[in-house]
Amino acid sequence: NWSFVTTYIYLEDNSNACTTAEAMIFGEIYTEYDDMVELATVNMYDMNGSTLPPGIPPFLITNNSGSYTFDPLYVGNDYMVEPKKDIFYKNGVSTIDLVIITQDILGVNLFDSPYKEIAADVNNDGQVTTVDIIYLRKLILGVDTELAFVDSWRFVDADWNFPNWPGDAFNPTFPEYIDADNINNQVIGDFIGVKMGDVNGNASPSELHGASNRNLEGELPFIVEDRQLSTGELHTVEFTASDFDGVLGYQFTLDYDKDYLEFVEVSNTELDQLAEGNFGDIEAGVITSSWNHSAPQKLSDGQVVFSLTFKVLDNVLLSEAISLGSQITLAEAYIKSDN
Repeated sequence: NWSFVTTYIYLEDNSNACTTAEAMIFGEIYTEYDDMVELATVNMYDMNGSTLPPGIPPFLITNNSGSYTFDPLYVGNDYMVEPKKDIFYKNGVSTIDLVIITQDILGVNLFDSPYKEIAADVNNDGQVTTVDIIYLRKLILGVDTELAFVDSWRFVDADWNFPNWPGDAFNPTFPEYIDADNINNQVIGDFIGVKMGDVNGNASPSELHGASNRNLEGELPFIVEDRQLSTGELHTVEFTASDFDGVLGYQFTLDYDKDYLEFVEVSNTELDQLAEGNFGDIEAGVITSSWNHSAPQKLSDGQVVFSLTFKVLDNVLLSEAISLGSQITLAEAYIKSDN
């Protein structure tokens, strides 16, 4: 005698291990000037809590083409991609950006794109104010080495249209990620990269650091009277104007020999809106400066722009103890053009 029974076994694929992977998400990351953004970390998240398909990494880093591809992905799942880049805060940031931001705040010359407004909001409070200028100046001077409230780059969904622009790029909140819900085919996820603090668009998106050349010509000299300094004296160095006409801003690094001089204070700032906060006492031997104005400024030849007081530690000729350069803050000046 014999008999038989039919048995069924049901397997539940809770981790999507057997789901067909046929979908994909890909895209490009570029600036508003169509420059491709390199070294952006593009994070991939499975919003269903599932494990990513075999061979799909949790993030990719863009090369000089600014592109990324996640392929293949599970059909029917929900995914999110989110770029990040948080290196070289000073890339593309200089005093000319402060000139442009100041003019926008005062209504002299408004930003012509929402991405510039985003770039200027470095304290991430959804508005552009003089507080942003303060934070950026500290970065330019080398007082701060990074921005406390934002990464060095932000990324905006390229399909976002900024419904309240012109006027307000922050309301409603712009998306900095792309969702692909119930994915069943190819999804294109492009992003616009915004270098924070860089409103004139000269940051380098395809290199580790640096900025594109500004191709400026000419110079803005400061005249200093040379003299022999004696041990123990306090000497105030006057930096006087020469051809100081139509100047919107400048920046520089002052190097002084710490074996001969000890910095005491900034004094006698006759230039409008130039004060102690426009200087950075970074370390012994280095002083940085950044100044800007919303309107072109003119000083008479020989007029004192600012003065720096030093204690003399040993006998030295002044010209052998100080020099202007670009060690921390690049030596640059910005003159209003008639063009």
